[in-house]
Amino acid sequence: MRHRSWFVGVVITLLTLVWVVPASTHPPSKLVLDEALSRTVAIGAKFGGKSAVGSGVIVDEHHVVTASHVVTYKGKPSEKIVIRVNDDLKLEDGINVAKWDEEKDIALIQVELDLGFPELKLGAMPENTDSVFATGYLWGHCNSREGICEGPLARVGYWVYGDDNFSTFDIRLVNGMSGGGIWNYNGELVSIAAGVAMRIDAMGIGVANSALEVFLE
Repeated sequence: MRHRSWFVGVVITLLTLVWVVPASTHPPSKLVLDEALSRTVAIGAKFGGKSAVGSGVIVDEHHVVTASHVVTYKGKPSEKIVIRVNDDLKLEDGINVAKWDEEKDIALIQVELDLGFPELKLGAMPENTDSVFATGYLWGHCNSREGICEGPLARVGYWVYGDDNFSTFDIRLVNGMSGGGIWNYNGELVSIAAGVAMRIDAMGIGVANSALEVFLE
């Protein structure tokens, strides 16, 4: 019995060392949230007879960053991109994919119209369990299949892991949020959503923090 108690004690101690209780998933400040949502756009792209929807983040006056799979297909950029900004501005002309990296799943869209935003500040890779939040448009252009636009949404969670290839976070991303931003609570962009969850318990997957910094240099 004494040996068993000792073993249980060791296991509990190891679990305590390994398992860190996540940071509180309280929402960010209203100022931080409003700024992140204002920079979040809905994206629609066409590739011949195919189409895709997703989200993106305004990084300066003329550029939007998103996931490569939203605006490219089989190594080629979309022939037609539509961007909706704050639900009241729909852009259909003067838009092209400036560059992309399919392996890292990141792309940069160039827009002729001045979007009116200063250069976005990028954040360093968060620590495990740091609070983060995701922004994006459900179903891409609008927040419902019926086409009713209600603005971008935000989901809070915490950072799990990141390296030079990808990042993960405990936020369930849904259809349309691919290409949207992952933000720290200072309002700095730390990743771009690269995959949506097919299961309710699945982790969100994003572009590597280091890849984001290099790509936007």
